[in-house]
Amino acid sequence: MEEVIPSQLLVNDVEVNPAIVAFNSVDHPTRTAHREYGGEAIYIGRWQPLATDQTWRFKANAVRRPTKSIFNLSPDNDLPLDLFDVDVDPSQRYLTIRANEQTLEQFKGIRSKEYLTIPSVYMNALCEALSQLKQTGIDNAESISGGWVDCIITNLREHGIRLGDPEQQNGSHTVFHAAQLLLEKPLGKLIQRDGWDNDMEQGL
Repeated sequence: MEEVIPSQLLVNDVEVNPAIVAFNSVDHPTRTAHREYGGEAIYIGRWQPLATDQTWRFKANAVRRPTKSIFNLSPDNDLPLDLFDVDVDPSQRYLTIRANEQTLEQFKGIRSKEYLTIPSVYMNALCEALSQLKQTGIDNAESISGGWVDCIITNLREHGIRLGDPEQQNGSHTVFHAAQLLLEKPLGKLIQRDGWDNDMEQGL
């Protein structure tokens, strides 16, 4: 039996969970099943699974996302004022940047000024993530499907960047250099920004 799914419905990481389900309710015989069933028929309701197979995954219609899209902001009042931290969890979709609620509100007030926020908070968080990927090794990181890890690996390859590893030291760029390329040279945009002096004088 074959079914067709429109390709536009499949994007990035696709997970397939094969199963055979009952189209109608059925009293399923157990003559060839384990003896604990006692040979009695078992009632299986409509759409209930009869058999399952191993989950498998593949990528489809992958679209390269900009690195700046992998960040998420979250309040954490255990942190003191004016300090940020980041959760670098490869199993999560985003890199979560945490800060005290008051600090976060102040940061959100200048969030639209990307020439300030990207080369500061976001680039530091990205350097932390790149350092962890370098420590783990890209080959190991590739076994983790989806989220910020996939985005970073795709963009590293797009720029021809090899992070290397702690033992062989065969990287093509430092973590600092790589982070600037992945975020489209934010330090250059910072120093070239018109009105930078005005912003500073007005306290942002």
